[in-house]
Amino acid sequence: MSSYCYLITQLPSLLCGAVPPLRYQDFLDCALRFLGRQDAAVLGNISLCPVPARDSTGSRVLDRWGEFEYALRCALARERADRLRWDTPVEVRQCPVAQESVARAARVAVSLDDPLEAEYFLNDARFSFVEGCRPLDPFSSEAVFLYGLQLMLLTHRSRFTMQAGSKAYAALYYTILGAYT
Repeated sequence: MSSYCYLITQLPSLLCGAVPPLRYQDFLDCALRFLGRQDAAVLGNISLCPVPARDSTGSRVLDRWGEFEYALRCALARERADRLRWDTPVEVRQCPVAQESVARAARVAVSLDDPLEAEYFLNDARFSFVEGCRPLDPFSSEAVFLYGLQLMLLTHRSRFTMQAGSKAYAALYYTILGAYT
């Protein structure tokens, strides 16, 4: 396992709900100068929308993240279907939700009346989960992957604003109105 002390120590701290202190591309540019070929390949495949994989990503943090995110999305689909009294698709019903905290997070998010608050809540739950996966060695490749994932989550959260949501809602609303006139 490689030690990336010089890389990790020059990265700014990440706090849940804070504005990202740097762009993800800037992080990648910096990290790729230090990472070995195999770790760079793993870092290049980090995604907020992981596909449920049968094979390892090459990172325990990213494997756990993929399982968590898939379970959270299935739990959200179940809660939304229940709320609307729809039949839950078979693939969603078959998805195991191993952690009660995942099901609880989905229930809370679906129960929130404000979609922006629900999105913030889910993003914070994701950030907290990833934080809980922090490796014992703070200078390992796993720590670099964790940092990248958390930076992606902060960047994702920063894109949600009241103005952007209102604009998207208005555009969708007028598109629907136009379809019926």
